[in-house]
Amino acid sequence: MLVLCALPVNGVLADDPLSLAAQCAAYWLGRNDVARRSALLDEDANDPVRADAYRAAAVRLNGGDAVAIDAFIRQERTAMDRMVRAAIVGDPTSVALQDRLLRTCDEYAATQAETRDLR
Repeated sequence: MLVLCALPVNGVLADDPLSLAAQCAAYWLGRNDVARRSALLDEDANDPVRADAYRAAAVRLNGGDAVAIDAFIRQERTAMDRMVRAAIVGDPTSVALQDRLLRTCDEYAATQAETRDLR
């Protein structure tokens, strides 16, 4: 079972708007990683585009400093990769987490200039 939690990572707290954008970026990168390696998930050329848009929002919210954002995304990307792989094989907790994260990212996208066009 995969457990994602809100812990400070390099000065970024996982439940604030800044890190929500970074979590969404990490999700799309992790999903893209899985899709490139697995025949069970189709690769989507828009995944890196989505990730870049969420990262841009996170960097802006962080005053333009990308160092902490990129560190957070690197760490979360691995967890997102695991969650996506677990969801593919039907792990109910991972499926629920992924569904909730996708809804949250979609709702969040409407609130930021960088992600508004992703909807």
